[in-house]
Amino acid sequence: MARYFPSILEYQLGGEPPLRSLLRSQLVVADRLQPGVDKVEYPDGDGQLAVFKYNPHSSGIEAWHEIQVLAQVSGGHAHILPIDALVFEEVTGQGVVGFTSRFVPGGTLDDRRQFKRKWLHEAMAVIDHLNLQRGLSHQDIASRNLLIDPDTDALLLFDFGHSWPVASGRETLTSRNDPKGLLVAVYHLVTRDPRFDVYYLHDVDETPLEDRAQWKKHPDVELDCDLDNLFDELIAWVRQRRDGPQPTAAVPSNPVIIPTCPKGPKDVAGDDAINLASTLAWVRTLHGRPNLRWHRPRRHHIDKSRRLLATGRYADEEPHAPQFVAADPKLGFPQPPKQSPERSADKCQPLVINEEPTAPQLAAAHSKLEFPQPPKQESLHQEPSAANKSQPVVDGEKKKRK
Repeated sequence: MARYFPSILEYQLGGEPPLRSLLRSQLVVADRLQPGVDKVEYPDGDGQLAVFKYNPHSSGIEAWHEIQVLAQVSGGHAHILPIDALVFEEVTGQGVVGFTSRFVPGGTLDDRRQFKRKWLHEAMAVIDHLNLQRGLSHQDIASRNLLIDPDTDALLLFDFGHSWPVASGRETLTSRNDPKGLLVAVYHLVTRDPRFDVYYLHDVDETPLEDRAQWKKHPDVELDCDLDNLFDELIAWVRQRRDGPQPTAAVPSNPVIIPTCPKGPKDVAGDDAINLASTLAWVRTLHGRPNLRWHRPRRHHIDKSRRLLATGRYADEEPHAPQFVAADPKLGFPQPPKQSPERSADKCQPLVINEEPTAPQLAAAHSKLEFPQPPKQESLHQEPSAANKSQPVVDGEKKKRK
């Protein structure tokens, strides 16, 4: 299915703009970190690394949501990893397909065997800031989402894809609340309890973790303070947050407001009107409408001798300069085709999406979308050749009797 990527004008981001605005075709893939997250190089030529986050298979709401949240909460906060650049598609240059953030070397807290008291204080402070001042619940506080800046030794929180305003009253705001998330994360960092190597926060009962007897430091873990003091500070904060004024009842001083994600415009052709975000890609291709290509080579099929771009193509396959399709700067991608005023409606070619495509139509669409084609196979109902007709098929038992 085709997606609609809103334009920067539709985002209406307040505050300071991101440091960079880049095309997807300008990012060179250095590594695949996980689905929808790539380590990339910027086009400056200085080797600066960043993390490109995108989701080509979603409806577009996820990227809209996270960009809106980060644009409001990360500015000037020392313990939130901010957006570094917005990334635009290369067809019209209008639609925002994702964002980058600074690549922080050294891995997450999950990769460390060390935990400092100051990191606990910084984590509690950023959670209080989000919950009580901004009215936002991160909902995915875990060691995998906590980085340590090697230059400042400061803790950084990232991945706001599950965050949500506390005033929304969502059910997960209780089962995935942030103090609970930090309690479980620190417990696992200190004890390396294998039961929490993989877990779903909403399924965890954190009550037993408030018992000091459960905390047995793993011999490979290094702490810069006494475990009793670390435990006492954490539990006192968790209980104060649980028993004190709740974020849902308090009025945040500067609440995060997430506007509704815009829907794609109507693609009007003749008497037919359809939403671009739900238009099949093959239908748009058949009618000569541009599509955004997300097909990429598998990780073990990447040609290391060539520069792979975030478009999925190699640098020697991309044009040296982007050739944008004419577009309305107020809209994202895709956009309806521009009709000349003199063209009558009866000459418009409507997009037909209520009929099954024929085999030739699908083949033509797939070839234009540059999808890899499966090898041709002979039909099971194909007539046998003359040579085959002269050689009757007999089973092994009949051959043996002859």
